[in-house]
Amino acid sequence: MKTGIVSKQIYSRSQAPAWGRNNYLNFYIAFYYSKIYLIVFILFLSTLLLFSPCMLHAQDHNYYINKEFILEGFQNTYDVYTSPLRWDAGDWLKAGICTGTTILLFACDEKIQDFVQDHKSNVFGSLADVTNYLGNGYVVLPAEALLYCYGAIAKDEKARRISFEMLESFAIAGVAVNAIKFLTHRHRPSSSDSPYEWDGPSFSTDNIAFPSGHAEVAFSWATVLAEEFKDKPVIGIVSYALATCTSFARVYNNKHWVSDVFVGAVLSHFITKKIVALHAESDEGGVSLSPTLRGISLSFRF
Repeated sequence: MKTGIVSKQIYSRSQAPAWGRNNYLNFYIAFYYSKIYLIVFILFLSTLLLFSPCMLHAQDHNYYINKEFILEGFQNTYDVYTSPLRWDAGDWLKAGICTGTTILLFACDEKIQDFVQDHKSNVFGSLADVTNYLGNGYVVLPAEALLYCYGAIAKDEKARRISFEMLESFAIAGVAVNAIKFLTHRHRPSSSDSPYEWDGPSFSTDNIAFPSGHAEVAFSWATVLAEEFKDKPVIGIVSYALATCTSFARVYNNKHWVSDVFVGAVLSHFITKKIVALHAESDEGGVSLSPTLRGISLSFRF
């Protein structure tokens, strides 16, 4: 009597498909609807920006792409990278807390990744598909450039300043994140079942999971909006929520370990806060006019 042997292939996490949640859902349909959601979101956000009273209030200031902008960008880059030399006790405490949290997440990376991959759903999948674009440099960078164009055309100083801060953060934080990527070469969860595989320094573009570039990009523009609109907390809450969803999408799609996105987000957040603060300090200099009982007071600050 012949007996048949039925074998069931068991995939490890690294062998499983990256999307791995809806075998019956066609990839191209999901991608098509993701693009629609993204377009709707961009149109909605653009409408809010264009018709916001804060953005429409034009002021006479610089913030144009010129020699001064380029020189200021280099100076801000130097100030950001050398800022640890001027940290106080509070700054070192924050750095220690972030380092400790990173170590804790390193220890839990594999368990968190397994939990997320084992609890996928249509809702979370759709959310991840859309918010993933908010950390994509090919989407974010043109949007920031368009914001500058709007500020230049409408003579809106705040729009230009926000776009400058976003662009500077994109570049400065991006250099720091990518430098760490090429120094560490950590394997992605989609290519390794272990979070402890690191290849070390090289110029290879393979296995560059740590830190997450998408998290860095998302938290750069989110932090700028939160800092620039401190008088409207809802803007900061929504911005950080979307950036967090972008970071979650990278873990959900099996592209990053949770420690990857945490470090990318933290680096981007604090670098961007420093950039915004540097611009605020720069704006305090120059000429200011203020009304008095006898007329107008003209003052210079350096």
